[in-house]
Amino acid sequence: MTESIKQAENAIKAGDTKHAFELLRLALAEDPNSERAWWIMSGLVQRSERVNCLEQVLRINPENQFARDALARLKTAPPQEEIKPAREIPKPAKKAPVTTLPDEFKTWHYTKGSRLYLIILGQERLIRAQAKTDLIPRIKAALRKKLLPHEYLEEIKSIPLNRIQAIREVGPALHIRYWDKEIERTTRFVLSNPALCSQILDYLTKRLSPDYELQTKRTRTGLNLLISTLLVVGSAILAAIGYWSVISGTIQTPWLKGIITWLGPGGISLVGAVFLLVALGISGGLLFKPRNRRKLVAIGMDLENGNHK
Repeated sequence: MTESIKQAENAIKAGDTKHAFELLRLALAEDPNSERAWWIMSGLVQRSERVNCLEQVLRINPENQFARDALARLKTAPPQEEIKPAREIPKPAKKAPVTTLPDEFKTWHYTKGSRLYLIILGQERLIRAQAKTDLIPRIKAALRKKLLPHEYLEEIKSIPLNRIQAIREVGPALHIRYWDKEIERTTRFVLSNPALCSQILDYLTKRLSPDYELQTKRTRTGLNLLISTLLVVGSAILAAIGYWSVISGTIQTPWLKGIITWLGPGGISLVGAVFLLVALGISGGLLFKPRNRRKLVAIGMDLENGNHK
């Protein structure tokens, strides 16, 4: 199939667009989900069929910015006289009406200022995107029809579910490790709060079972408490020693004595207070970390190509 596409590209360079079109038809008959074939074919057909080709590209890969821009220009440009011959593009096989349960298509969202942040779990992909809040009614209308409103979305990140290796919960974000062709990549889906993050991970656990398992590891609270205590007590002791050294004049190191003299008792007290506040902040972060760390991990991931066995 890849060879047919290469031959089609060579035919286009040679000016034989008719032969190129037939080669692409053969390639798409073999693989209707060839993004590259649909993209090349979009340049060989008339306007109405070009729209169809570009929509097929976006169906296969919602992140294709070139196709999205070309489709937007095509829909807004005034009609022009056709210079390309009429050609019948392949019609993807019609699927049976959607009968999936409502929970097989799930969305989560939150707004921040004038931006809408959207997470979409489809049948085959996990998608993160942004949009302007004034487009919310149109986006909701498309989602009710189980359509991805790619023309309204920006900064789309789409990950095939069967390429995900692990999803880790880190505060208000999901860290996702996945295969992109033969390359292992990591991305973050930042959310509005940890509760929403946990809600999405819980749903993904249910949806992706039994191919994935949720691993839970308890946070070492005792160690965090020890570190917190040492930070706070250590900062307090250092501040006290520094202040006592200033008022007693026991520091003899010239450069340190110069700094101490320049700061004075008030400055030393202020520096000590800053160190103490920093220690308290770090301690609070350690003590209020979630007691359980959760990670959703793929079972039987084929490390050669990233697909499940």
